[in-house]
Amino acid sequence: MQTPQQETATWLNQRLTARELQVMKLVIQGLPSKSIAAKLGISQRTVDAHRGSMYSKLNVRGAMELSHLVFTRGMRNRYSLAEPDTKGCSGSSQDVKGPITADDYTEGPDDHPTR
Repeated sequence: MQTPQQETATWLNQRLTARELQVMKLVIQGLPSKSIAAKLGISQRTVDAHRGSMYSKLNVRGAMELSHLVFTRGMRNRYSLAEPDTKGCSGSSQDVKGPITADDYTEGPDDHPTR
């Protein structure tokens, strides 16, 4: 039996491609498409295409709804809005690789970002 966090991780991994997961992780960190493109070594149009496909698959209308979906499911540990990860800015996507796992989750009342 999977925990709710494991079910959500499985749900995301089954719906999104590996590249869409990479883009999602950077969108949630607050990076614009141009920065995501530079970080992943792809064009901005390609990033926008991945974003559109990802939003459609997850039934969200934009980055804010995507962030809300992720944070309300307890995934704040891995995807912080406070400070985008600067590792791999030379085009390497090493820091955003890998499927979503239950380790990406936190539990508790403070899972929602505050300002």
